[in-house]
Formats: sequence, C-alpha cells, structure tokens
Amino acid sequence: MVDIIPDIAVKAEGRGDVTADYFPTFRHFIIIDRDGDNKPYRGAWKYSDVIKMGTEEDRLKLADIERQIRPDDPVNIQYTSGTTGQPKGATLTHHNVVNNAYFVGRRAGYNEKRTIICIPNPLYHCFGCVMGSLSACVHLQTCVFPAPSFDALAAIQAIHEEKLV
Repeated sequence: MVDIIPDIAVKAEGRGDVTADYFPTFRHFIIIDRDGDNKPYRGAWKYSDVIKMGTEEDRLKLADIERQIRPDDPVNIQYTSGTTGQPKGATLTHHNVVNNAYFVGRRAGYNEKRTIICIPNPLYHCFGCVMGSLSACVHLQTCVFPAPSFDALAAIQAIHEEKLV
C-alpha cells in the first residue's frame, strides 16, 4: 500500500487524509489493526477512532436513512467476468446480499455453534464481502483477516495458530 499511497507512511499519525497520484480522488485510508502496530500506515485513520467521531446528530441522520432503505434497493455492485471473460457489474440488493449471507452461514453450520472464521479473500471479492464477513456478522461469528490482501502463507499460518475453520 505504501508504494501506491506513500502519504500513509509520512503523514502525521491518525490523520487519515491522504492523497495518491494513482488515485486523484482518493482522500481517506482507514485501517483495522488488531495488534495496534500500524507503523507502515501511520497516516491512516484507525477504525476505532473513526467510530468515535460520530455525533448524536450523525446517529439521528443515520436512523432516518435506515428507515428509508427497502429490501430491493441496490446495496453493492459486484464485478465479475462471468462466462464471457469480460468484466461486468452485477447490481445486488440488500435482500440478495443478506439472504445469501444468511443461507451460506446456515449451510456452513454457523447457526449451530460459535466459531472463528478465516477470511483470506479481500473484502471487494464476493467471498470476502458476503459469504465471509457478512455471513459471520449475521450469525454472530468472529472473523480473522490474515493479511491486508490475499496471502496463502498468512492464511495457512492463521488457520494453524488460531485454530480457524
């Protein structure tokens, strides 16, 4: 990430407001850091700090927006090459995504017992986004993300060390 967004290594700690030549509209980098050691990403926002930034006015605004959302409203555009090999976006609805997460979790047995799930895929991938993290949330499971991007060795180490499924 530092190669693509050098600002995250040189900005003041916890600032989060970064720029990147490759991505001219990119402004914020948020990191979820389990062990608190985010030295390579000093300029990133810490997720825990971002959550604390919300005000009562923000919570009221969010509650109002939540009341307006309907199950068949679009929530995500998942990009796929499908059967043609050409990239295309598939618009997914709230119902579609939550329904998939629920039933994938049931099929995996997440509704029967608490477990810790290894999610080696990036969150922009359908497995990382829906079948992994959202399914875990729907069924109150714990997720471990072994690396910032796919890393087979990190996944194997996490599975072994954390006794993951």
